[in-house]
Amino acid sequence: EFDSGDEKSLHAALHQGFVLADIKITLDREPSSLPPSPHHAPRVETRVRKGDLPWLQAMGREIGMRSRFAFDRNFPRSAAGRMYDEWLRNSAARQVADALFLVRDPRSGEPVAFATCRRYPGYGDIPLVATAPAHRGKGLAPLCVIRAARHLHRAGCPTVQITTQASNLAALRTYEKLGFRICRTKIFLHRWF
Repeated sequence: EFDSGDEKSLHAALHQGFVLADIKITLDREPSSLPPSPHHAPRVETRVRKGDLPWLQAMGREIGMRSRFAFDRNFPRSAAGRMYDEWLRNSAARQVADALFLVRDPRSGEPVAFATCRRYPGYGDIPLVATAPAHRGKGLAPLCVIRAARHLHRAGCPTVQITTQASNLAALRTYEKLGFRICRTKIFLHRWF
């Protein structure tokens, strides 16, 4: 992993056989002045019900299919999906996340969007955000992101960050509309021995 401005290290790694795996963009913002949720907005909740995990994992696997692990031809695509399944299982159990915020389909009650968050010294992080394909474009993931950022603010985090792939323009636009601003770009390289 390299900062995008570290050209010397990047060139040296590429010369040694490392290959580009991903470019990630991290955005951050001060969370005290988040936009209000619309009055007609669906309810965002934190309770993960029995039976929710498969729905959350399906959305998580889709995130995994855009990750550096899915693009690395030496890393089995199914392994990337399993890795995100485990990440969601541990997030729902609050082992790797402080909270998980989700929106449910009003008819079926199934989760259709979510965001996870975690506190670190000096900042909060929103590492996973997803929306089920049939529910994209409805503003559900932003509702979850706002709730996660508010949660982190109440927990004392002066800054909240969120990261996505440089190729995920829809997410970048969404986060910028929520007041997040790009603070760093990282280049991820892989090499198999």
